[in-house]
Amino acid sequence: MWQPELAADLAEAGVEYALVDDRHFLVCGFRHEELHRPHLTESDGRPLGLLAIDERLRYLIPFRPPEETASYLRELRSQGHGLAVLADDGEKFGGWPGTKDWVYGSGWLDTFLQAMERLTAAGEIKLSTAQEAFRQVPSGGLAYLGTASYREMEKWSLPPAAQRDLTTLEEELGPKHLAASASFVRGGHWHHFLVKYPESNRMHKTMVALSNLSRSRGDPPAARRAIGRAQCNDAYWHGVFGGLYLPHLRNAIWRQLAIAERELRRGESLAYEELDLDNDGYPELWI
Repeated sequence: MWQPELAADLAEAGVEYALVDDRHFLVCGFRHEELHRPHLTESDGRPLGLLAIDERLRYLIPFRPPEETASYLRELRSQGHGLAVLADDGEKFGGWPGTKDWVYGSGWLDTFLQAMERLTAAGEIKLSTAQEAFRQVPSGGLAYLGTASYREMEKWSLPPAAQRDLTTLEEELGPKHLAASASFVRGGHWHHFLVKYPESNRMHKTMVALSNLSRSRGDPPAARRAIGRAQCNDAYWHGVFGGLYLPHLRNAIWRQLAIAERELRRGESLAYEELDLDNDGYPELWI
């Protein structure tokens, strides 16, 4: 997920570069062949490096035989590209259904590592950290990215009727035309999960209110720790394998918010405040 103003915050925190999905570049008009280099962006005059995560690598590893990854890397090299970035979920390597048997039981991991060793020994690729790549590969220039997330998340954030309309459009376009225009056929803003699911919004706005209250009271460590735990993002949205529809995740957020409020209001008598806590234009009572 990306928002343009993140660049200033990350740079101010001392972050040198960020990894983002290549789709974030594609929806802004970049071409695939332009993304095999680092780029630079800025916000409020604060520069930040950007590395585009290669979607094809994410789908090859670990779901396809390692030789397909080797062939793809050779193809990029033959085209003169200097970089291919992989950053992905660790649970793909044993946590997702069926991946433990595939990655370890069938020997995929051993075969993959052997394939990478052969490519490295032959001088066809060099394995490096993201920091090394960012500093050593020539820059692709300036890039300003709009708010974006990965394709599925933008679709999931839509209301049901709009989601059905988008699915219909994708089916009407068909695989060939959809592949050519996929970067511009997109869903909504990932923040819309807070609109689509009222409890997600209530959790989020309660967390924000308690965070502001904590700052105003000197940020007691126990309260700030609980608020930080309540900011764990998994319970505010959903994917295929989990998210806000799992009650134990939501319960964990509410528990941490209760702990934070207990710490912040310790010793106070029962009281209430009237305010628009959930930002829907109507007042609520915060007891």
